[in-house]
Amino acid sequence: MAVVSELDLFDPSISPYWRVLASEVTAALKAAGQLTQLYIGHAEPGAPSDEPTCPHFWEDVAAGRIGGAVLIDLPETPAWAQRVINSPVPMVGDLTGFQVVTDSCSIMSAAVRHFVDAGCRRLGLISWHGEKPFRRIVAEAGAVTSEAWIRTHLDPAIPVAGWEEFCDIWSSKEGRPDGLIFLDDVLYADAQLAIFEMGVRVPDTLRIALMSSRNACPNVRLPLTLYEFDPAKIAAEYVGLLLDRIEGRIHEPTDVHMPFQRRVVSQAALSK
Repeated sequence: MAVVSELDLFDPSISPYWRVLASEVTAALKAAGQLTQLYIGHAEPGAPSDEPTCPHFWEDVAAGRIGGAVLIDLPETPAWAQRVINSPVPMVGDLTGFQVVTDSCSIMSAAVRHFVDAGCRRLGLISWHGEKPFRRIVAEAGAVTSEAWIRTHLDPAIPVAGWEEFCDIWSSKEGRPDGLIFLDDVLYADAQLAIFEMGVRVPDTLRIALMSSRNACPNVRLPLTLYEFDPAKIAAEYVGLLLDRIEGRIHEPTDVHMPFQRRVVSQAALSK
């Protein structure tokens, strides 16, 4: 069985989530009695190529050495989608239609409700996706946002992207948000430095919510609300999907939606 990522999982600029997930999938396959091989490419984040950067995997597929694969991360291009569709072996994960979904919209809804209940009305977002649903969720909650408080245009792999995004928001001429959602842990790790540098008082002046995953979250040094997914449970679902495909128990594409856990990191806990 193969575990495949076009991203270089050891690149320090990417979220540790991908390394943790690949490790958990590998462990889950081995626990299921499967011989497992990890294939890692060197694609640059945010700059997808149509050509594999880890051709050995596809060579092993063509040679009949692979019985199934979990695709951790592939570029979302038509050429890659066609390559996956034409695969002679069962695959799950990216571009396959058999995916484990972590629903950022549900997290945004939960975070916005939490902010509003705490008295926040001016809400912002730092992410690389999700602007349209965020605007809808904020409006439905009776809160407000601003173009200046929504930053979704920088790739997390760009050095200090989160730092720049937060500085742009906090120096906005349209005022400042009192609640801010991060949908990416790398962007948060950078932004946290800017928050300290600018002397922002959290949570008195600004409340923060962060979507992350257990065992992959950056060092949290500010009080905030974490919305976490468990990579071990995601891995178990992927392995279950793959074995079901191999053994003919499922044929039609299907998504498994993962629940998240809400965890509050308080100032008291940080002080210990």
